[in-house]
Amino acid sequence: MRITLNNIGKINHAEVELSGLTVIAGPNESGKSTIGKTLYVIIKAISSNDDTYFNSWQRTVATTFQNIFYDLLGSATVDNHNALSFFRKSNTEERFVSFAKQRMTDEMNSLLEDHINKLAMFSFKSELDRVRIVSMLESLKARIQELGDPDKEKVRKSIQFLYNDIARGQVNNLWREEEGEVTFKLTSGEKALSYIIKKPGSKVEINCLKEGLSDYIFRDVTFIETPLILQIQERDLSDSPDAIPVFWRDLIKKIRKHTPNDQHEADYSDIICDQIARILGGQIVYDVESQRFYFIKNQSEERLDILNLASGAKGLALFYILAKNLFINPGNLLIIDEPENHLHPEWQVRLAELLVNLVCDGGIKVLVTSHSPYFIEAVKSFSIKRNILNTKTNFYFADIGANGSTIKNVQEYNSKEDQIFKSLYGAYDFLDKEMAQ
Repeated sequence: MRITLNNIGKINHAEVELSGLTVIAGPNESGKSTIGKTLYVIIKAISSNDDTYFNSWQRTVATTFQNIFYDLLGSATVDNHNALSFFRKSNTEERFVSFAKQRMTDEMNSLLEDHINKLAMFSFKSELDRVRIVSMLESLKARIQELGDPDKEKVRKSIQFLYNDIARGQVNNLWREEEGEVTFKLTSGEKALSYIIKKPGSKVEINCLKEGLSDYIFRDVTFIETPLILQIQERDLSDSPDAIPVFWRDLIKKIRKHTPNDQHEADYSDIICDQIARILGGQIVYDVESQRFYFIKNQSEERLDILNLASGAKGLALFYILAKNLFINPGNLLIIDEPENHLHPEWQVRLAELLVNLVCDGGIKVLVTSHSPYFIEAVKSFSIKRNILNTKTNFYFADIGANGSTIKNVQEYNSKEDQIFKSLYGAYDFLDKEMAQ
C-alpha cells in the first residue's frame, strides 16, 4: 500500500509505502507525524466507517442539545420545573441518540416535536430567543436525514470529522496556496481513494473511492503518540469529548477493553509480551477488582501501580497491554510517534529489535517516526540481520525546504541512509563549532 500527500500540514510532497516496518526520520517540525495521522484518518474513515460517522454525528447532536438547554436557562423563565427538566440530557440527547442507533426516525421526529411543543410552557425575554431555540430543534431534523447518507458521503464526513478533531481544521499547507491532495493506492497499484482538501476551511472532497475498500485495507489502526496516555486512561472522559484527540480516546478504549480473537494471534501476543517482559524485567497484570494495571518484578510478589513506573517503562508497558488485548496483529496498522522519547539508548535498541521481530515473525505492519540515531541504527542493523532491509524495512527522510517538507525513500538519495545520520548528528557538528569559538 502506498500513500501520497501534497500540500498537507507541513508537507509539500510525500510518498510512503507500507510494506512492513516503515521508518520516517527527520528533524522536529518536518511533518513526520502528518503521515501517520493521515493514515489514521483514512483507515478509521474506511474500516470503521459507520462507527466514526455516527460518532461525529452524535457529537454534533450533543452540542446542539447542550446549547438549547443553556439557552433556555439564560433566555427563558418557566413556572413548571418539570418543563425545564424535560430538556435535560437524559430526556433529550440520550433518548434521541438511542433512537438513532436503531434508526427509529419516526420516534426521533416525534421527540423533536414534543420538545417544540413544550416551549409553549416557557416565557421568553424576546420572541427572537424563542425562534432561535425552535430553529436549533428544527435543525436536528436534518441530522435525522443524514443517517441515510450513501457510503461515499459517510466516508467524506468521517474524514472531515477526524481532520477537524486531530488538526483543528488546519489540514492544508499554510505556506502554499494550492489545495491539499491525498491519494491511497493498494499493493496492486490501483488507486483506491483520492480526495482534495480545499482552502479556506479545509473542506474535504472525494474524487475516487473504490467500492468495498474496507475489504482491502487494515481492519483497524492504532496511533501511539505518548506513553503518558496511561496517566489518564482511568478517567471518565465521556463529558469532555473535545478535551483530547480522537486517537487518544481510541487508544484508551483499547487499553480498557479486551477483544477476543483467534488462538494463533493469542499465542503470538504472548510471545510479544514475553519479549517486552524480558526488557522490563517483569510482567504487567490487570487487577479486575481495582480495575488497575500493576507491574510485578521478576522474583517478586510485590505489585507496583503502573502509574508509578518511569515514563520509558510506561511506553513498554503500553505495548505489553496492547499485545495482551490482541490489538497488535496483522490486521491492525501500528503507528508509533517517536518511541525513543523517555527511553535509555539501550532500551531504544531493544525496542528496535522488538519491532523488527513483529514484522518478521508476526506479519505486523508498523509505521514509526524517529529522530534518534540509536533507534534508527538499531532498526537498520536488526533488519540486515533478519534480511529484510529495503524489502520489509524501508527508511524515509523528511527534508525541510523553504515552504514545507519533502519525504522520500532514502534509496532516492545518493547518500542512502547516510542522509538520515548526517541530519541527526548535525547537533554534534553545531556543538563542535560552538566549542571551537
